[in-house]
Amino acid sequence: MKIAVIPARTGSKRIKNKNFKIFHDKPIIEIVIDKILKFNFFDKIFVTINDKKICNYYKKYSSKINILYRDEAVSNDDSTIYDVMQYSLKQIKRYRIQPKFICCIYPTSVFIDKKNLVKGYMAIQNQNYDYSFGVKLAEKSIDSFFKLDKNLNLVKSKNQSNSNIKKNTYYTDAGQFCWGKYVCWNSKQHVFTSNTKAIKLNPSYVYDIDTVDDWNKALIAYKIINNNNLNQTKNMKIINQIQNIRSKNNVNWMGILKVAFRNSPNETLKLLKEINEKDNLITKAFKNIG
Repeated sequence: MKIAVIPARTGSKRIKNKNFKIFHDKPIIEIVIDKILKFNFFDKIFVTINDKKICNYYKKYSSKINILYRDEAVSNDDSTIYDVMQYSLKQIKRYRIQPKFICCIYPTSVFIDKKNLVKGYMAIQNQNYDYSFGVKLAEKSIDSFFKLDKNLNLVKSKNQSNSNIKKNTYYTDAGQFCWGKYVCWNSKQHVFTSNTKAIKLNPSYVYDIDTVDDWNKALIAYKIINNNNLNQTKNMKIINQIQNIRSKNNVNWMGILKVAFRNSPNETLKLLKEINEKDNLITKAFKNIG
């Protein structure tokens, strides 16, 4: 069984109540929840929240998600993701399920993609990694970074000065998702080991939202990407309509051809030969391309 856990809390410092802040037309966490539901990939989805009023609200949001109240002891600035996940798994026990693979999905990861989630899942299910998570190329402003080998395994974790960082050589957590085996999350085993698989993400779809500037950049990017997707959907609809009309037109042309043969077979055959000769010339011209 594979489940998703979305750890959301109030009380963020740099962006007040970031996880529940309106992002375009709805709270950012709802965009993430809706995307995960649309993926139709997880057996169960859990959202952990440290505010009882917000908990009660989201219990009515969808019957397809499960809301867990998160104690303040694991909701402060000192709480690690390992603390939160271990605490969440203890709560999940009352649902009488035995998940083997758990994906921690961050509540502001509006650019999360199903394809990358599947890659991460396959890494721990089929390749026996302990963890897998999304990564992006490190920037000079990031203090925590690591290197990958040719198989995208973590080589070395760093938390030091990055003045010697070389472009395209170091990576950092993309802040979208992290898959882990139940036994690893439950024992708070560290993610940054050689038995962790990195899933490289397209940098155009990575915005780790920590500051107001990050938030504003993500707003713009989300609007652009969404508009592109809408245009693609619209164009594909038009193409399908054209294909449907052309298929009917092909039937009409065959009808005309039959009528022509009945009334003037010799002239019709002559025209068809000319059309075929011109088609052959076009075929030869294509062979000369490149």
